[in-house]
Amino acid sequence: MKKLILIFLLATGLLSFGQAQASFQSGSDLLERCEAQIEGGTNANIALGNVCTGYVMGLSDTHGTFTHWKNMDKKWCPPDEIHSNQLVRVVVKHLQESPEKLHLDAGSLVANAFNTAFPCEEETI
Repeated sequence: MKKLILIFLLATGLLSFGQAQASFQSGSDLLERCEAQIEGGTNANIALGNVCTGYVMGLSDTHGTFTHWKNMDKKWCPPDEIHSNQLVRVVVKHLQESPEKLHLDAGSLVANAFNTAFPCEEETI
């Protein structure tokens, strides 16, 4: 019985490790999904596009929350009335102009895209 429990624990540990690895998203992965968002049309594009929008907005909202609660300094300062589609287009433009970086993690690349497109004025940093 102990042997069976040990095997179960090892198996579930390995499965959870595999899931953690599967959640890593490269710039290339994100670019494919965000281009599908812009193209639209098919159900497949809509599904991929929703993943892109969720990822981009999640990163943007997390930044906004952390800076609001003073847990970190502002890294970028987008206009107040910016729409999610515009943020996605900023990310796509940045990724298309940096093909040598597409192997890097998507989160860093999105942050870099926002930092480049929406720099903060000195007094807001």
